[in-house]
Order: sequence, then C-alpha cells, then structure tokens
Amino acid sequence: MKKNKAARTATKEVTNETTTIENATVVIETGDTTPTVTVTEEDKKSLGRPVNPDSARQKRLATMKDKFKGGFPKLGRPAAPDSKRQQKLAEIKAKKASGETVKKGRPKMTEEEKVKARADRQAAYEVWLKNQGIEAPAEEPAATEAE
Repeated sequence: MKKNKAARTATKEVTNETTTIENATVVIETGDTTPTVTVTEEDKKSLGRPVNPDSARQKRLATMKDKFKGGFPKLGRPAAPDSKRQQKLAEIKAKKASGETVKKGRPKMTEEEKVKARADRQAAYEVWLKNQGIEAPAEEPAATEAE
C-alpha cells in the first residue's frame, strides 16, 4: 500500500542543511520544535562595463522611467492644433460623435464629371498628336444593334 505525499514528507527527518541559490546562501537549522531559516546574500561581481550614473544616457533613461509610470508618453514633435490635418481630425471626431457616416478615400466623380474628364483627355491627346505631326486615327463607327 502506497503512502500519500503528505505522509511521506511528514515522516522525513529534517537535518541541518546549507543551500546556495543565486547570490544567496540559505541555512536551515533544526531546533527543538521548529526549523530556523537564515538567508545571507553574497556579493557577486557584476559583468560588463561599469555604469556611470551621471552620464547623459542614464539621466535620459531615468526621466523616461518617470514618464512611462503613467502609461505611454507622447514622443516626437507636438501636433499644431491649428493645422489643416488637426482641423480635419476634429471634424471627423465630431461627425463620429454625432453618429454621421464618415466617408473615407477619394471622392467619387459623378457621371457628368466622368464624361467631361474623358472629353478633356481626348482633346489633349488630339492636340499632342497634332503637335507631333501624327494624323489622328479615324474613329470607328459605333456598332448598331441591327448588325
């Protein structure tokens, strides 16, 4: 029949032990009734270059620690409140707050604007061909439904 873990640890004898755990020495001494634990730290030689606490980098790191205590600090150039972009962002924020839909991307052209833009491009192309001394290709007649 197996004994459970609690029973095995309870029957185990406690003796005077010394254990070293990462820069500290732990000494367990058994007394009449309860064991006493004593922890002593050892000095360990630090690795790498020594740190100069008065250097500009260490001072900057110390101020950054203070800034990060309250969350993320604002870094970089501050935004100008009267710039076009900030005004646009304020308008978008106001529209979202009022429940309006916010359009994104490029504005869409109406059919009239599309026809006018095509005609302008065609006229510019014909002027370019004329300046190059090239004859404009003859337009093909539009296909009719009878054919």
